[in-house]
Amino acid sequence: MSAAMRRLRPYRLIAGLAAMFGVLMFWPLVNGINPSAIDLYSLMQPPQGANWLGTDELGRDVLTRLGLGMRLSVFVGLAVVCVCATVGTAIGMVSGYMGGWVDNLLMRLTDVFLSFPGILMAIAFAALAGPGVGNVVLALCLMGWVGFARLARAQSLSLREADFVRAAELSGIGFWRILAVYILPNIAAPLIVECSFSMAGAMLAEAGLSFLGIGVQPPSPSLGAMLREGARYMLVAPHMVMAPGFALMGLVLMMNALGDKLRDRMDVRA
Repeated sequence: MSAAMRRLRPYRLIAGLAAMFGVLMFWPLVNGINPSAIDLYSLMQPPQGANWLGTDELGRDVLTRLGLGMRLSVFVGLAVVCVCATVGTAIGMVSGYMGGWVDNLLMRLTDVFLSFPGILMAIAFAALAGPGVGNVVLALCLMGWVGFARLARAQSLSLREADFVRAAELSGIGFWRILAVYILPNIAAPLIVECSFSMAGAMLAEAGLSFLGIGVQPPSPSLGAMLREGARYMLVAPHMVMAPGFALMGLVLMMNALGDKLRDRMDVRA
C-alpha cells in the first residue's frame, strides 16, 4: 500500500463516522417521531418497519432517542472542552510565563486537584449539586482543566526565554498581550490535540454519570441512561443496549482518530 493511501485512510474513517453520526443526530428533526411518546402496544419491539432500531421498554423509538442522546453527548463534550481549555490554558500560561511564587502556587493548586480521582470527584459533585446537564458539565470541568494547565505551563516554560518573547518585553508590550499574541499561537498545536482527546473523555464520563443515575435525567435521552435502561432487558431486547453502546463507541473512536491524526500532522519533529 502506498504512503498516500495510508495517509488517506484515517481521513476516510473520520469523514465516514462524522457523516454517519451527523445524519443520526439530525434524524429526530426530520422523522416526525416524538422521542418521548409512549406506545404500550409496541414494547421492546425488534428493529422493524418504521422503528429501524426497534423500541424500548416504553415503546419509544430507539433511533430517535439515539440521535438526541448523541447530540447531548456532543454538546456536553464541547461545553466541557471549551470551559476546561479556556481556564486551564490561561492558568498554565500565567504559571509558566511568570514563574517564581506564582508558578509554585498555581502548580500546588493543580497538584491538589490531581490528588483526587477525577471520576470520583465528578460523581461526588454531581450527587451534591443534583442531576442535570448543567451540573454534569460543571462536575466534569472540575477536573478537566488540570490537563490543559499542565500542558500549557510546560509549553510556556520553553517559550518565555525565546528571542521573540524577549524582544516583545523590551518593546514595552503588556503582559496579557504577550500571552495572547506571542505565547498562545505557539502552543496552540498540542492544545488542539488535547481538546480532541478531552472531548472523547468527557463524552465517556457523561455517559458514566448518566449510567449511574446522577447525570442527565429522563425524559431527556442520554446514551448512558439508555445503556442503564437496556441492561435490564439485555437477554430479551439486546438492541436496547447494542444501539447506544455502538453509538458511544463510534463517537469516542472518531474523536480519538481525529486526535491521533492532528497529533501526527502538528508534530514539528516530522
